[in-house]
Amino acid sequence: MQDLFNRSLVARLATEIDRHRQHVQTTPDRHARLAALKDATKSLDLVSKLARTVALTSSPAFRSGLMGRLGELLSCQAIEELAGSVAWRIDERAIADEIERCGRGDVHLVDRLTRAQRQAVGAEIGPALLVRLLEELKAPLEAALRVERSHKGGRPLSLYRNYVVQELIADYRNRVGCLPSTAKSGPFIDACNDVLIALRIGTKGLEAVIERTSKKMSA
Repeated sequence: MQDLFNRSLVARLATEIDRHRQHVQTTPDRHARLAALKDATKSLDLVSKLARTVALTSSPAFRSGLMGRLGELLSCQAIEELAGSVAWRIDERAIADEIERCGRGDVHLVDRLTRAQRQAVGAEIGPALLVRLLEELKAPLEAALRVERSHKGGRPLSLYRNYVVQELIADYRNRVGCLPSTAKSGPFIDACNDVLIALRIGTKGLEAVIERTSKKMSA
């Protein structure tokens, strides 16, 4: 499995399947789930378009005000994840010294010590942070829709098997540049088998699913 698929991909699939199982528990009716997911995705798409418009038209006062507040509300880790490489002008040693001086019981100390810097980053790149934040919020919804759309009938375990195979084939094609072999034995089917076992999903019918999904993707 390590040779073909990295651990982050498998972890993502595990998270998406767990979330979908929770959706099934809260909303057993598939049509209702699909409708709710589509409505939520469309709503976030609309907000994202508005955020992109804001990014193009926002004034300096808007950036320093509302966008500065956005930076203040986000943690340092959140800003780094949303913006990628950010040039933080923070003296980590000074923060560490302050924590030692004030004691480790104040869970809000780091937040206060970095507030001004986070506000400055928000004022500088706030619209981009907002767009990226909305994309991150939409990602689980899109994943849930992909799971639902991989449903070709059958029991839920077949649904998850189909979804995992679909995502593994897509990942393989993106990295290698072609679809994997549909042979009944070989590295790809062995890796798929390992991933399904790791996710505690049955492997029955795996060969047929790989062949069917590959044909669909090559069309």
